[in-house]
Amino acid sequence: MVIMNKFISTLTASNKSIKEARAKMVSEDAIDAQAELVRDLKKDKRELERKLMQLSDMSPDSELSLKVVKDTFNAKEWAKTIQTTKVDLANKTVEIELAEETYKEWFGEEA
Repeated sequence: MVIMNKFISTLTASNKSIKEARAKMVSEDAIDAQAELVRDLKKDKRELERKLMQLSDMSPDSELSLKVVKDTFNAKEWAKTIQTTKVDLANKTVEIELAEETYKEWFGEEA
């Protein structure tokens, strides 16, 4: 009577069972990597949205001031920054959509 232990089981494991175990580990890594990518992109998008919110605050530093905007306000620079941030935000939105589609395509579920 042969006693099966873990050592013998490992040595006699079939090619298929070894591949399945390795594939499972690689798959888990890939799922985590794609999910992390989606999370990072969403974080980047929130930061861009905050930047737009900050750009909309042009009031002076003191509510007692009679000035309409901060002393450092530069209309040309402000317009350029707003435009660049909106383009970055639009691009980030597309990146998120693609990353979520990739997650669903490869792993069959929502990210």
